[in-house]
Amino acid sequence: MKTKCPHCSSEFKAPDEYKNKKVKCPKCKKPFTVAEPVDLQQSLSSECLLDSEEKDVQPLLPQSEKIAYAVGSAFLLILLLSPFFNWITIFAGGMAGIQGDGKIIFIISLLLGIGAILSFILKKRLLAVVLFLQAWGTITCLWMIGMLWKIGNFMTLEDMEDNPFVGMFASQVNAGAGLYIGLIGGLGMAVAFGYFAIHFQKYKSSSNGRYWPFVLTQSVSIVVGIAVAILLAGPINTRREIDSTFDASDSISRSDNYSTKIQGDLVEVTKAKATEEKPKAIRDKQEYLQYIDLYGIQAKYYKTYLDEVVPGVNFKIKNNGDKTVSKVKVLVYFRDVSGTVIAEEDFYPISSSSFSTESNKLLKPNYIWQMPADKFYKAESVPDEWQEGNVAVKIVDIEFEEAKGQMPEKDLISNEKQDYIRYVQLYDTSAGYYDTYLDKRVPGVQFKIKNEGNRTLSKVKVVVYFKDNSGKVISEEDFYPVSSNSFSLESNKPLRPNYIWQMERGKFYKTESVPDEWEEGSIVAEITDIDFSE
Repeated sequence: MKTKCPHCSSEFKAPDEYKNKKVKCPKCKKPFTVAEPVDLQQSLSSECLLDSEEKDVQPLLPQSEKIAYAVGSAFLLILLLSPFFNWITIFAGGMAGIQGDGKIIFIISLLLGIGAILSFILKKRLLAVVLFLQAWGTITCLWMIGMLWKIGNFMTLEDMEDNPFVGMFASQVNAGAGLYIGLIGGLGMAVAFGYFAIHFQKYKSSSNGRYWPFVLTQSVSIVVGIAVAILLAGPINTRREIDSTFDASDSISRSDNYSTKIQGDLVEVTKAKATEEKPKAIRDKQEYLQYIDLYGIQAKYYKTYLDEVVPGVNFKIKNNGDKTVSKVKVLVYFRDVSGTVIAEEDFYPISSSSFSTESNKLLKPNYIWQMPADKFYKAESVPDEWQEGNVAVKIVDIEFEEAKGQMPEKDLISNEKQDYIRYVQLYDTSAGYYDTYLDKRVPGVQFKIKNEGNRTLSKVKVVVYFKDNSGKVISEEDFYPVSSNSFSLESNKPLRPNYIWQMERGKFYKTESVPDEWEEGSIVAEITDIDFSE
């Protein structure tokens, strides 16, 4: 049919389906509605007719379709970014989507995004590109739902019901933000581009509309999306996953007389018979493990003072029970990008053994153990295939301190010493964070000691107790400001009657292992032991 632009009076040829539709004039670029056919002999010049044969009238997209296209593109960008966030979080670590199947989503979304930009600019194949985008949004939406279902049902699997430790680990496996971001992106794409496709086809077609391309692509995308959800995010092979992570094959199934491992709490017992009824000591350990908190876990590549980059771990331990613990064994499993355990390391943050290089402090009730600032456990034997941050950490063994270890230290010294301690004055105590030449905010303490008695002291032991904001003691440090031991790094001057001991000006006792939960300045200090000079 032939029509005329009411703005510039130019006449053009237009397809019959454009009748009563709004189009854009190829000459003056202004929109107008295609009217009934006109008689070209009345107003058509040969020049305009020639111009009309060289140019085609282009339909003008309604505002609603433009908004839908822009909204769909925004959700495509959200989907494109989702693989860079964690899809799975495990303890303090996790796995980003880009390290696994997220690469597929990123690459396909990127290609479709490029296609969407080119199609919109060139005004070609717009419907075909939109149908692909809408289908891809549906597929990724179902994909994310499948992944969320998989992680959400991890705790209810039958293999874990009889294993309390594995259940505890499963409670630390959660869906990461990346899955929810991807779900939002895919759902938004499916809705926005679906709206565009339906209205665009109705706009270009007859009054009845031809929707079969949209129905076809949507049906195929739903089928493909369900298949992807089942294949890539389907049921977990629980036995394989749990066995590879926790060595579940070492559960109570061995009956030899030399080694038994109790799976779940994994308390090792040497030279004990594997009877149906567990020994009381083992049961006590198992029951008490619930009061030992392992938190603040970090696993990454650290930089040392020599500029070496080494794998390492850091964590905190708190004793929430009423018993004093003399040993804590921590086991760390290192995983690759697929989640398979490829190495393990064990550490003894608490050990009362005199041969141990670890801390020989006891973990008393409510106490917190923390690695000194800027320090960590090296794990140099961990292979390069380890995915940074992807670890599982658990406490596998503990030992209780004997009853005497829970008595006040003053009660363990002689009556003679106890009587004289009241003449040794401890005063001007202060505690806070200090700045040194090398480090900032180092916790430390200062105090003075005066001997108001009539005997010379060769040793003075001071214990400082650190409290949290609730007033509970969470850590303690021992100091020997006076010590006649020739191997001691402290002062070896005796404290004679009426003498005063004071730290050198500008110096203080460092307490780097005091936990972050300490309320600055909140301490209690006391003298717990002394020795007399001969």
